[in-house]
Amino acid sequence: GAQLGEMGQALEPREAASTSKDVLKDGILAMILDLALQFAGTTSVYVAAFVSLQDMYQLSAAGAALPQFSAYATAVGYVVRLVGGALVGRQAYAEFTQLMKVMVALSVILGIISAVGIYWNKTSLAAYYSVQACEFASSQECLEIYAGLYAEGLGKYDTTIFTTFDVFGLTAMATC
Repeated sequence: GAQLGEMGQALEPREAASTSKDVLKDGILAMILDLALQFAGTTSVYVAAFVSLQDMYQLSAAGAALPQFSAYATAVGYVVRLVGGALVGRQAYAEFTQLMKVMVALSVILGIISAVGIYWNKTSLAAYYSVQACEFASSQECLEIYAGLYAEGLGKYDTTIFTTFDVFGLTAMATC
C-alpha cells in the first residue's frame, strides 16, 4: 500500500524514502547524543583523577549512587522511546503530546522525590558509598589520599564526600 504523509495524503516513493532517511538520521543523532553524554560523565571522572584521587573518588561514589535514584527516570525514557516512537510512526501526534505531558510531569515528580530523599539521608548515603575508602585509608601510604575525603582541610581541596552529596540531590533531580 501507499505510505501516508501529513494529513493522510499518499506519499510519492521518493518522499517516503526521504522520510525513512530522516528517521534514520534522527536515530543516529540520538545515539550520538547519548554517547556524548556518557563520554562526558566518564571523562569527568578521569579528569578529576588528574586533579586528585580524592576528587575522583567523590565523583565515583556519586556516580555509583546515581542509578539507585534515577532508575525510574530510565524507565520513563524507555517508555518515551518505545511508545512515543510508535505514536509518531502512526502520526498520532495528539496522543504523543499527551504522553509527553504525562512523562514530563512524572519525571519532575520523580526528580523531586529523589532530591528530597537524598537530602534527608545525605550523610548516611555519603558514608555508605565511601565505606571502601576506609579500607584504603587504613594503610599509611593511602591515608594522605583519603584523609580529605572525610574532614575538611586535610586533602588537596576543602571538599569532602559529604559536600559532594550536598549537591548530589540536584544531580539526581536533573537526571530524572
